[in-house]
Amino acid sequence: MTGAHLAAGLRTLFGSTAGAAYELTAADATVGTGLSLSRRISVVALDGGSGTTAVAVALASLLARRRGGPVLAVDAAGGHAGLVSRTIGGDPAPQATRAAAGDQRLAARTGTQARTGLPQSGSGSYVLDLAGTARRPASVETWLHEVAPIARFYDVVVTDWGVRAAPMDFVESVATGHLVVMVSRADRQSATRAAAAVAQLDGPSGEAAGAAARPVPPIMVLVDVSRTADRVVAAVRRRLGTPVHALPHDPEWSADTLTSSRRFAARTRRAHIRLAQAVMEQAVRSQQPAARPRPARGPEVVVPG
Repeated sequence: MTGAHLAAGLRTLFGSTAGAAYELTAADATVGTGLSLSRRISVVALDGGSGTTAVAVALASLLARRRGGPVLAVDAAGGHAGLVSRTIGGDPAPQATRAAAGDQRLAARTGTQARTGLPQSGSGSYVLDLAGTARRPASVETWLHEVAPIARFYDVVVTDWGVRAAPMDFVESVATGHLVVMVSRADRQSATRAAAAVAQLDGPSGEAAGAAARPVPPIMVLVDVSRTADRVVAAVRRRLGTPVHALPHDPEWSADTLTSSRRFAARTRRAHIRLAQAVMEQAVRSQQPAARPRPARGPEVVVPG
């Protein structure tokens, strides 16, 4: 991105103030930070209607645009309004062609081979559909079979797991990532349940499932569907001691087809960039094993109404 293009982006997103320009410049630099290791990001929710797919699409799109290395966006959530339909509008390849390309990817020894048959979105991310024609949520076993062998060839892998309400399914899904992004609505009931699940990832059950391999805490994203984020975000952050981000709820999130990021409100795009910045900060930290602080109040989290 040239200086002129970046300056134009600053004015579009933040206005002309020097402080706003500095903020986005810093965010842009962080999002583009180099990684010595491939990083896997698991985006997941416990309840539907929270915007998990919209968050995964925004992250994959921003990272693909701002980074030099290849980014893989994985649709493990399924559904007819999922990541695939919102990034490439659907995969036109015949089933036999997709299967043959999948076999070639499994034997990949180069990045080019690992991208065999994968379509690219307008933002530049490669898209892998695990839901198939039935559009059912993919199992962790399917992810391990199709994504794990090629993940190392990508700079970043963003997996949209969608809703994983069953305890073991949730734990196994998030264990596939170096970094977890937990998405929830910003109402008291949803945020409390999501915060408790995040706290559990730091407990014995989370460690047994592989969470100990992640030296950074999960990032919580609270989508402000009911305009309650002002009081809920602060409460979750105090009780949980983990990064918490609020995202405004944008009507465009409900679109079930390909949607340009330019159709989102400016404040939504700003929030997406700040989230991408936080994700990359944690991704960089996750490259070095480190002791992770325990939540200040244990796994039981109650968010005041």
